[in-house]
Amino acid sequence: MQKQLNRWFIHEPGSWQEVLLACLPFLVLFLFPGVFSFPGVEESVPVAIGLGLLGLLVLTLAVLGIAGLLVRLPRWALPYAGVLITGVVFLVLILSGTSFLFHGGLSAPWWLRMLAFDIISLGAMVVTMILLIWIAQKIPLTRDFFGQVQKDWSLFSFAMYGGAMVLVLGMYEDISGAGLYILVTAVPLFLGVWAYLRTQALHWRIIAMFLAVTLSMGITLLANLQLMDWVSPVEFTIGALDINRSVLSILLTWFLAVTMLFIPMILPRIPFSKPARENMV
Repeated sequence: MQKQLNRWFIHEPGSWQEVLLACLPFLVLFLFPGVFSFPGVEESVPVAIGLGLLGLLVLTLAVLGIAGLLVRLPRWALPYAGVLITGVVFLVLILSGTSFLFHGGLSAPWWLRMLAFDIISLGAMVVTMILLIWIAQKIPLTRDFFGQVQKDWSLFSFAMYGGAMVLVLGMYEDISGAGLYILVTAVPLFLGVWAYLRTQALHWRIIAMFLAVTLSMGITLLANLQLMDWVSPVEFTIGALDINRSVLSILLTWFLAVTMLFIPMILPRIPFSKPARENMV
C-alpha cells in the first residue's frame, strides 16, 4: 500500500503533478462558490445536489490531505495542512469568546477591535506553529517534515499560504453575484503555487507568495467596491477619500494574510527546531 501511495503522490520537485496536487485545494475551494455565485446557478440546482457536490469536494480534499500525511507531507500537501490549521485556529478563537470584540458592548472604535482580533489571531498562529513543530519531531509520519523545515522554513510559509487562501475567500462572504471575481481571484493564487514549487531561491519564493496574496486581495477589494449593494459605515477620511468598514476589513485581512507568510521566519530561532549540529555547539 505504501508503494502504491508513493507512486501516486511522490513526484519530482517542480513537476506538473506536484503543482497540480498543490493547486487542487485552491481550485476546489474557489470553483464551487465561484460557479454557484453566478446569477441563476444556485437557484437552478436542487439543494440536495448542491450539498452533495460540496460534501464530495470536501471529502476529496480530506482524502488527499490524509494521503499527503501518509507519504510524510511532501511540499504539495502543505497548503492542505494550512487550510486545516487556519480553520482550527479561527474556530478555537471564536469558541473561546474573541467574537465579543465585534458583538459585545465595547466602546472602542470598530477598526481598533478589528486590529485587536488580527493581533490575537497572529499570536494564536505563532503558538500553533511552535506547537506543531514540537509535535512534528515526535511523530514518525511527520519526522521527515520536521527535518525538512529545519533546512527550509519557507515550507511552513507555503502551508500558511493555504491558510491565506481561506482568508481571501472569506472576503466574499457578504457579496452576491461575485462568481467571476471569485474565479479570477484564484488565478494569482495558482501562479503563486507554481512559482513557489518551481523556484529555488528562498527569497523569490516568499516574494511570489506575497505578490499572489496581494493581487488576490486586490481583486476582492475591487469586487467589494463594484458589487456590494450596501454601504458600510465610514471609519476614516483621508483627504477626499472615505475608507469604509468593508475596505478597511480587506486591508486588515490582507495584513493578517501576508504576515502569516513571514511568521515561520522565527522557527529557526526556536531552540528545539534547530538542526542537531547546532544544538550540540
